[in-house]
Amino acid sequence: MSKKYIIAVDGFGASGKSTLAQRISSKLNNCPLIGIDYFCYPPTKKEGEWWGQDVKGYGYDWERLRDQVIIPASEGKDTLTYQELDWDDFTNKWGPPITDYTFLIIEGVSTLRTELQSYYDLKIWVEAPLESQLERVKARDGDYMLPFWEKEFKPLAHTYFQQHRPDQAADIIYKMGENADEIFAFIHKSKPEPQSAAVG
Repeated sequence: MSKKYIIAVDGFGASGKSTLAQRISSKLNNCPLIGIDYFCYPPTKKEGEWWGQDVKGYGYDWERLRDQVIIPASEGKDTLTYQELDWDDFTNKWGPPITDYTFLIIEGVSTLRTELQSYYDLKIWVEAPLESQLERVKARDGDYMLPFWEKEFKPLAHTYFQQHRPDQAADIIYKMGENADEIFAFIHKSKPEPQSAAVG
């Protein structure tokens, strides 16, 4: 049992975080990817709102993420078991265990909140133009989700940004579409044994 190398990929909604995280995961050996959407609070059943104004943790149960995933990984646990939000019925269910991993990527808005930063070996903040974010939200989620994104998701993300300044905590600020070689250079420097190939 040895400490795992934990990577956080954060950024505003639809900035390209998932795409980047998947690229990194595909180029590293034994590198599962956990999206913070599994740790969302379920939506309310009130008309016209997703979470409402009093949602905790910017919409995410960061304490469950910390306790079920981040701390066990940082302690070198070889098996991770955690609850996932089922997006069909919005209940938390135990997912399949993660085993035999060397790296771990945690991706999503608020993964770089202050309380979690010290656990990560590599902290990445992803930037993207607002126009491209809006286009990606519409293409990914459809028109139905746009009002929730404008009314709740975007304001919550910006409040999180102002309160935790994840860009200042990041080791690397990545702009969508850039070459990712800097990321792998950082990984090789902090974990010298070769584990990946460059990504263009």
